[in-house]
Amino acid sequence: MMEQHERKRQAGAKRAFIHERKGFSLLEVILALALVSLALVPITHNLAGSLKIEQVGQNLTQNVYLARAKMEELLNKDFESLADANGTVIMGNTLPWQAHIFFYDGDGDGDLDLDLKRVYLKVGEIEMETLRFQSQ
Repeated sequence: MMEQHERKRQAGAKRAFIHERKGFSLLEVILALALVSLALVPITHNLAGSLKIEQVGQNLTQNVYLARAKMEELLNKDFESLADANGTVIMGNTLPWQAHIFFYDGDGDGDLDLDLKRVYLKVGEIEMETLRFQSQ
C-alpha cells in the first residue's frame, strides 16, 4: 500500500512540475532571438549584393539600348555625311559617346573601297561596329 501511495505522490509531483511550466523562460527567448539574428545576417548581406547587381544590369541594359539607338541614328544619315562625331547626350540621357567612321577594304585586295564604311561606336562602356554600304 505504501508503495502505491509513493507512486501516486511521484506522479502528482510530475504533473505539478509540468503544469507549473507554462511558457518560455527569458533565457530561452534571448537565445532563440540570437540564433534568428545570426541566421538573418547572411541573408541581408546577400540581399544587398543582389540589389547592387540588379542596378548594374539595369544600367547596362539601358546603355545597350541607347547605343543601338545612336547607331541607328548614324546609319540613317546620308552616306556622304557619315563622319566622325562625339557627344554627351543620347535621347535626353547624359552618356558620353564617340563615333569613328573609316573607309573599309571589303574585298581584301588592299585598296579601301570608297562605297563601304566601317562605323565604330562607343557609348559609355559599350562598343559596337558595323559596315555601311553606299547603295547606287
